[in-house]
Amino acid sequence: MLFDRFYKIGKSIIFYIGLVMLFLLILGPILWLFLNSFKTNVDALAIPPQIFFKPIFSNYPEVIRGFDFPKAFSNSIIITILSTIIVLVLGLPAAYVLARFRFTGSVILAFIILATRMVPRVAIGIPTYLIMMKLDLLDTYLALIFSYVAYNLPFGIWLLIGFIKLIPKEIEEAAAIDGCSRWSSFGYVIVPLIKPGLAAVGTLVWIVCWREFFLPLILTSSQAKPLSVLAGQFITEYGIDWGQLAAFSIITFIPVFIIAIYVQRYLISGLTMGAVKD
Repeated sequence: MLFDRFYKIGKSIIFYIGLVMLFLLILGPILWLFLNSFKTNVDALAIPPQIFFKPIFSNYPEVIRGFDFPKAFSNSIIITILSTIIVLVLGLPAAYVLARFRFTGSVILAFIILATRMVPRVAIGIPTYLIMMKLDLLDTYLALIFSYVAYNLPFGIWLLIGFIKLIPKEIEEAAAIDGCSRWSSFGYVIVPLIKPGLAAVGTLVWIVCWREFFLPLILTSSQAKPLSVLAGQFITEYGIDWGQLAAFSIITFIPVFIIAIYVQRYLISGLTMGAVKD
């Protein structure tokens, strides 16, 4: 009896220790980044690292006032939102066709779409730059939107195919008996049922577009430059301003955090769709 009690206590202690370690592993870097955003360069580079220090509050105002931050922030918001919407609008019908129709070469077409996502961005950097230069789209929203959509559309299509396949065909057949056409059942039956999947795909595409660095680095110079490119401006010939870089990172993390909280209910449902079947 006493042994069982000690066993349960030990098991609980191990569980909570593991939980704390997992918490530190996941949120530790973010917490440390947040602390560094209130440090001077001396405190940020101190060895051993300082947990207790005299905080400064000038890093955030200096980041917002400098480096043309407001314009870059608005650029990122506009480009990311439009790119995500276009990926979902184009990817959903394409995924529906590939998930529901069988035609010659459909499987090969699906793998070709996925293969385009596997191409590294470095390999498509120069061709993309030359295309945008010929179209006179360098340093514009359209250059980044076209590039983001082209790179993320295969990713969105493949994820949406999986979500659509989880919807039983019998539901569409029942809708057809009630008089719905193929595309009516798609709009009134399939789309509402995969809202969690759309939220999950939209959130993932948003994050990829928001943090993209290489493409905007080569396609923009001033007018359409997003936030991700500004990160490199904290590295100068005089060194790295760690405090301002940490403050900049926290500010750029906030929109992603807000989006994740807003769609949390749908996101969890979407990521777990099909994990359990009756």
